[in-house]
Amino acid sequence: MVGYYFHLGDYYRDTANLSAAEHGIYRQCIDWCYMHEKPLPLELREIANCLHACQRTARTLALLRGILERFFTCTCDGWVHHRVQRDIEAYHASQPKRDARRANAAERQRRHRDNRVRLFETLREHGCVMPFNTSNEVLRVMCQRMNIPDPCQYTDDLITKLSRSDESVTTNVAESVVTRDATTDNPEPITHNLLRHGVTAATCGAPAVPRAPPIDDLAMQAFAAIRKAYGSVPGGGNASDPRLHKVLMAGVTVDRIGIVATQCGVLKKPWNYLMNTLTGQLEDARQAPRNGSHEANVALVRALAPSLAAKPPAASTPVEDDDELPPLH
Repeated sequence: MVGYYFHLGDYYRDTANLSAAEHGIYRQCIDWCYMHEKPLPLELREIANCLHACQRTARTLALLRGILERFFTCTCDGWVHHRVQRDIEAYHASQPKRDARRANAAERQRRHRDNRVRLFETLREHGCVMPFNTSNEVLRVMCQRMNIPDPCQYTDDLITKLSRSDESVTTNVAESVVTRDATTDNPEPITHNLLRHGVTAATCGAPAVPRAPPIDDLAMQAFAAIRKAYGSVPGGGNASDPRLHKVLMAGVTVDRIGIVATQCGVLKKPWNYLMNTLTGQLEDARQAPRNGSHEANVALVRALAPSLAAKPPAASTPVEDDDELPPLH
């Protein structure tokens, strides 16, 4: 054993009248039994050699004998301490459980590493290179958004857990709201917090307010449009590119990105050229030109980023028609 529980109350209750030397000898005796998981030898001097006593004098041996006769029992196997022996037997009895837990932990780590490798390889085959420190949960979400079958291997209990977490739970408002007439031991007070009782726009029949899709979903849609326009994944292309997220957060639509990607794909331009073209057009849309008609300027701004159309124009260089791109070199 590498350690044991030392109960202070039990120890000092049984050893209150021992001297400092006797305390040291007694602690060495029980520590040796715990460490070697067996009783002390029968011979007194052999016990002294095992304990590495500082002085093997008659007085030390007399103290050792007194400790043995008071706290230990002499058997054919040696001097046995009943509490130590009980703890050792309990430790041996629990060894199979510890081995099973250790084996289960090793198996979980192996499955986790294997699933992680499968997720990275599957996403890489579909043109999505994720950072090395991405968690498995995020990798699974990326596979779902790209409509890729989950390549991981799960146990039966984990499959049941994942399926339950994906199920949509509907709440009956009439049953969830507690009224004053409800007979309960601790009735919940009536409040105006409808969300607390599961009342939402969908449950009460009110029209739901449309929400913009998350930026990750837009990035995946834009990446799919780019891949479709190029016919394959452009060199260095990645849906997690911060420049792609920047133009999407600014309001550039996926359709507009597809148009620019089609023109760049015809010229077989790399990914960096496409991103620089999008960011350049975005900056041009943020700045109204000094020359040119106002209608052309508004059309360009609305085509690139509709959210920027309402902003007041500022002085900048002229920009031509919406469908024309800066010169591609």
